[in-house]
Amino acid sequence: DTGLKGKRALVTGGGTGIGRAIALELAREGVHIAVASRDPDQKTIAEIESFGVKALRLCIDVSKEDQVINMVKQAIEGLGGLDLYVNNVAGHWDEPVTKITTYGWLNSLHTNLSACVWACREVAKHFILQGSGSILIIGSVCFYTSLPKEVSYRVSKTGLRAYMGTLSAELAPFKIRVNMVTP
Repeated sequence: DTGLKGKRALVTGGGTGIGRAIALELAREGVHIAVASRDPDQKTIAEIESFGVKALRLCIDVSKEDQVINMVKQAIEGLGGLDLYVNNVAGHWDEPVTKITTYGWLNSLHTNLSACVWACREVAKHFILQGSGSILIIGSVCFYTSLPKEVSYRVSKTGLRAYMGTLSAELAPFKIRVNMVTP
């Protein structure tokens, strides 16, 4: 028994890839899931519900602060609370350093870093009031290597690592765990 049965989780980027796999595994353990993605498909929602848990479908663009705030509010209301937040969403704009656009730069920063900051700010308020909670940030090993055309992605993901350290130090006194996984 993992002790997760009956818990409630919000997973960003939960419609595909790593986020979908996390959402499904949590559901398998009995966790009720709010799946946030640009367009989480009904197949994912149905598969989560097949484990006998509640699945909440949240269509969101995490690069928009107001949508992130609303996402957290909807997850808390729709699931009757929240115990775990998984920040998995990521965006990638390939641009060489001599051709970085404002659009690509800002979208990488807002999607990969700002969205995490905004969501964690809102989730932390809820976790502090309830006296517990867990935040899992899905990072990247990209800060160990360099590749061309990925500067905005790598800067934003490296920023997540720094943010995670500060977040965990500030939230630890409130019994809120913060971890990062770097697949």
